[in-house]
Amino acid sequence: MSEGMFGDLDLEQAQDDPFAVPDNSYICYLTDLKSGPTKAGDKVGLTLEFTIDEGEHKGKTVTEWKQIPKPADPKNPSPEDLKAMSFIKQRMLSLGVPRDRINTTNPSDLIGTKVVISVKNKGGYTNVKDVTVVDPEFSADNINDPFA
Repeated sequence: MSEGMFGDLDLEQAQDDPFAVPDNSYICYLTDLKSGPTKAGDKVGLTLEFTIDEGEHKGKTVTEWKQIPKPADPKNPSPEDLKAMSFIKQRMLSLGVPRDRINTTNPSDLIGTKVVISVKNKGGYTNVKDVTVVDPEFSADNINDPFA
């Protein structure tokens, strides 16, 4: 076997994407939450960053983006605006925000929230499919046990 430029380093065994997180459920903390424009500047979104806290992927991050609609008439949003609003509302509720505080919650209220996220990879993207707040007694040992 001839040695290439990497010597004995076997790159074939390396992951194709060092940031990849396989489809699964993970115990995480919400470590960042911010809003801002897309790189193209055509939309505004809410970016949620979850950091995996246990297991072989500990320390890796999973990012979720939700569009923040900017209706021309906030009192009469379009069907597309209503759909985007619903996605944000779902995520806020799944993070434990009470319904009566959805409009007044700040990022500092949510940073550090311990959750279980379920991710699914599709088309080169890691999609967050579900987020559930967990209590402090929760552990990786009962992550997939519905009777725990």
